[in-house]
Amino acid sequence: MPKPQLKNLEILDTVGNGAGSIVYKAHDLRHDRIVAIKHVTRGTVDAIESARRAGRAADSRIREHARINYASFFDQVRNEYRILRALRKDAYPPGIVRVYGLVTLRRFFRVVGYDLVMEFIEGVSLREKRDYPMPDLVRYYRQAASALGSLHAHKIFHADMKPHHIFVSKEGRVKLLDFGQSRFYNDPARRIQGTVDFMAPEQAKGTAVDPRTDVYGLGAAMYWVLTGECNRPALSGMGGGVGFTVGYAGRAREVRDKNADCPPALEELILQSCERRPGKRPSSMGEVVSRLDTILPKLAAS
Repeated sequence: MPKPQLKNLEILDTVGNGAGSIVYKAHDLRHDRIVAIKHVTRGTVDAIESARRAGRAADSRIREHARINYASFFDQVRNEYRILRALRKDAYPPGIVRVYGLVTLRRFFRVVGYDLVMEFIEGVSLREKRDYPMPDLVRYYRQAASALGSLHAHKIFHADMKPHHIFVSKEGRVKLLDFGQSRFYNDPARRIQGTVDFMAPEQAKGTAVDPRTDVYGLGAAMYWVLTGECNRPALSGMGGGVGFTVGYAGRAREVRDKNADCPPALEELILQSCERRPGKRPSSMGEVVSRLDTILPKLAAS
């Protein structure tokens, strides 16, 4: 598959892939820094979707869904650039990945893809590694909540919180990734988007969202990190928005049943964050941070 060929950027390695994209590590020769390039083209979408369908029957409905998704993937990378460039450069949240530029790829005046140039972070996501000591996990939870609080201060929802998007650098600092589904508070309502296992019920139903929607997503992500299992999903059925139904299960299962090291106060915070009704959740990321600040000293002393 062809790699990006951008002026003053030397491709060093392939570091991963995501929704319709391949991510490369590169050397920015002009600024002498290491960057990440999210490469989204029709070719990458085809290759990734084909790999995901490999080994299972692909009926015409699934093939059609993959075929029409080019526009969706292109919309997401453009949206990610739109969101991140809106953050104040003089007070950029330290827990949010930086964006440097968006290059539109054309062939005979036709847009065939995009290269999003971003900050390169050496580390792993909480999806890839979750077996950290409990004090570290609580610190990562706090850092993620603080970063989301900064995002909310800019009137932005992340809207797709999950362990995959909580990245821990080799220095032990959290960076939030992937803002393709994010939106400003005053953006018009869009079609239902997000990740089934971590999506708040109001988001799944396409009704009004607010900062407590991200409280749910982060709580559901940390539920998975601590237990290795998903909190009861807001949606059920086939992923990707094809043939789903909205569920109305009760409160999430206890965290301590799966992880006895989880402090009761942390379990309660996660379970409240995963409440179906927004009014029963913590009211803001500030409240989440404040409650985690009371948990951390007790963990350090134990």
